Amino acid sequence: MLSFLDPDMPYGDWLKIGMAIQSGGYGLSIWDDWSAKGNKYKTGECQSKWKGFDGSGGVSFGTLVHMAKQAGYAPQETLNLPMLKLQDAERKKPSFKIHHWSTLGLLPQRKYLIKGLLEQGGMSVVFGASNSGKTFVALDISCHIALGWEWCGRKLRKGAVVYVAAEGGLGIAERLTAFRKLHDLDKYADVYVVPSNVCLCKEESTHEELLEAIQGIPNVKLIVVDTLARAMGAGDENGSSDMGSFIQNCDIMRQKTNAHVMVIHHSGKSEGRGARGHSSLKAAIDTEIQVSQDKGLIKAEITKQRDGRTGYNLNFALREYEVRKDEDDEPVHSCALVNVEGQGKLSSLSGQARTAYTILEEFILEAGVEYVPQKKGEKKKAVRIEDYRTRCREGGLCETDNKDSFIKAFKRVRETLVTEGYTEEWEGYIWITDKLDKTGQTKRQFFAE
Repeated sequence: MLSFLDPDMPYGDWLKIGMAIQSGGYGLSIWDDWSAKGNKYKTGECQSKWKGFDGSGGVSFGTLVHMAKQAGYAPQETLNLPMLKLQDAERKKPSFKIHHWSTLGLLPQRKYLIKGLLEQGGMSVVFGASNSGKTFVALDISCHIALGWEWCGRKLRKGAVVYVAAEGGLGIAERLTAFRKLHDLDKYADVYVVPSNVCLCKEESTHEELLEAIQGIPNVKLIVVDTLARAMGAGDENGSSDMGSFIQNCDIMRQKTNAHVMVIHHSGKSEGRGARGHSSLKAAIDTEIQVSQDKGLIKAEITKQRDGRTGYNLNFALREYEVRKDEDDEPVHSCALVNVEGQGKLSSLSGQARTAYTILEEFILEAGVEYVPQKKGEKKKAVRIEDYRTRCREGGLCETDNKDSFIKAFKRVRETLVTEGYTEEWEGYIWITDKLDKTGQTKRQFFAE
């Protein structure tokens, strides 16, 4: 009967088909397989609607028979439908359970991987244009999870990370070396790198081989696929079938490992229109983070949260390090990510004030001490103002060598930073503030590991 019906029929009629199939005792897969033949098909939509069918819509199996007849179906005199027999129902136990509202509290609760951002066992996409910094963001998250450090002030669960560097290859080692130099690490965390391509699409998928390798690593909390384009193999990221296959294989990995799967992806021709490729990807994920870069400031905007707040930014800068020597004994450089402000307004600073702020941020990272100002009583990471003044002089706050001109410039930028709420001072010390601005957002949240 379904072969006579167009899966791209009007939405209301399409829903009736699903209700009729369920009413007749048939399974979800029959409706899903038929729907997948149409151009309107969206991965997971049949399953989502199926859960809401409760028999109250007045649709029976006869509705399907009637619609099929109108489309040209002519039943035989003896209609032998493979209906579910009672003995079959008794022999085959359902693969799912139905729970009453009052018992839902007894079920396992969702757990965060990074509180307020990533869910354990969930799926996310970090996307942006080429050279926007998206891999640096993903690597920074990965290292913090492996080390058990808070990320941008958010609690997280420590665990191993598997990073599939399908695009960056062995170059990922240089970025990890820069991270170790930034944080002065004398140890290695449980970050495991696959420096080659994997395919997570259709028949060519190597997800089972990847799973087999991952299952030998204890306590894996995060699997990063960098990038989606490389992991599609010969698949078409704009096609619903190929993207559906990719999503399904990612789902298999996260379900079997209970790890969060993070996919690094590219934006389309217009960054404002989001990640490129078929829309079923955005529908399937829990979290989406858009990364962009402007004048050295990397912005990570939370553009989707299935159950959380969106529309806020996390801002970072890159710090360069020499990571090794090449075959000609010349230095090779890479960068590590530095959180310059949690949800800040650094872009509103310009000129000498912005330079002075950047110098202060770097100085505190390098030489900040724990300080408790009497007027606040809260522990701060701070530096002495006279040392900060010396650092500004050395850092080129003023292009002039005139001492009086520098003193005036330094006094002016200190007043600006304090007045605008970026810094506070007490008894010869200065630190970066976390005071809220008029919109209720934090101008600057400084987190040093």
